[in-house]
Amino acid sequence: QYDQGVLSELLRKMFQLKDVSERD
Repeated sequence: QYDQGVLSELLRKMFQLKDVSERD
């Protein structure tokens, strides 16, 4: 079971990747 902190970090990374893709 993942901790909320880990999930939040993964979500933030995913969102950052999405932002980069959208910008590019």
